[in-house]
Amino acid sequence: MRNHKLKCFFITLIILVVNSFNTNATTIVTRQTGEIKCQCSFDYIHKSNTFTDNVPKNSINTHLNIACNTKDVSTEVSEYALWKVVDGKYVNMQGFGLRQLGPGRYSLHADPSECYNAPKEGMVGVAMAYFTVYSNNPGIVITKEWEEPCYVENVVINCPPPV
Repeated sequence: MRNHKLKCFFITLIILVVNSFNTNATTIVTRQTGEIKCQCSFDYIHKSNTFTDNVPKNSINTHLNIACNTKDVSTEVSEYALWKVVDGKYVNMQGFGLRQLGPGRYSLHADPSECYNAPKEGMVGVAMAYFTVYSNNPGIVITKEWEEPCYVENVVINCPPPV
């Protein structure tokens, strides 16, 4: 029993010396071993009425938000699509693209002409994205692609434009 106590004491002392007596290091270790959970969501697909460097004016636009339960990871969109529904089938919108707005925040957008060519009863838009999670800490190796895509489907707001 005495040897076990001495062994535990020396292991604790070594850990403290290696971590420069940083007592917060133990909380970092426990946080790293926890399960990483990320959630994603889209805003409604709509016709943009503003112009920024990241979102062209009058483009068809939606925002993707990815939030994880730890700041020790970053995300990257690995696959995405912006479709319209034509005769019950998904068709790529013209000029669709993706821009990063900030950490975990992205803009999916398509050419404004999609809205002008929309049927009078409205156009159904669909956005889909897969994302991968990476570790920001070189001591932790995480590369995981989420199996379930982020997804939204709605009638594109303000499309076609009112006459």
